[in-house]
Amino acid sequence: MKKVLLVLLGICALVAASYVFAQEAAAPTAAPAVAESKTVTGEVVSVDTEKAVITIKYVTDAAQNATAEMALSVNEGTTLGKGNVGITMAELKAGDKVEVEYTVDDTGANVAGFVWVQEQGA
Repeated sequence: MKKVLLVLLGICALVAASYVFAQEAAAPTAAPAVAESKTVTGEVVSVDTEKAVITIKYVTDAAQNATAEMALSVNEGTTLGKGNVGITMAELKAGDKVEVEYTVDDTGANVAGFVWVQEQGA
């Protein structure tokens, strides 16, 4: 009987020790990289509600009067607004002055986080 108890006690000790060593050996998981947020101010050139993409024109060099266009994906995480009111993508129109906060995803696509239509006269 004593031998059986000793064997069971030994097995329990081995199981406990292997559990402790396994916890120590497990590498800590790194947090996923958070994309850096960027902001651009410009004018809406086009809105494609089917593809969920807006294109804006923005100034790249005011002294040279240089502009560029940027396509931005809109997804379920994108917040659209005008003043203090939320709007839909369908309410955006060419010519709207907007400020956009966006990130660049792993594929290189610009993804809008916030799109705020600037009030007239602002």
